[in-house]
Amino acid sequence: MLPYIYRITDTRNGIQVIGKHNGKKKNYFTSSIIVNNIINQHGKDILLKEIIIQGNFNPALLNEL
Repeated sequence: MLPYIYRITDTRNGIQVIGKHNGKKKNYFTSSIIVNNIINQHGKDILLKEIIIQGNFNPALLNEL
């Protein structure tokens, strides 16, 4: 999988978290402490994950994006 920028939205209240992933783990969801706390309390079903942009980015460009 290629590196990407993603957005996770809490469908209950519309709060969004933007993150990045280097594409190395196939089943990666997020490393956000806030999002992981929501998952532990309410489950993953209330979250919507969208890939905003994906490509063969080097680490510096991924950070910039």
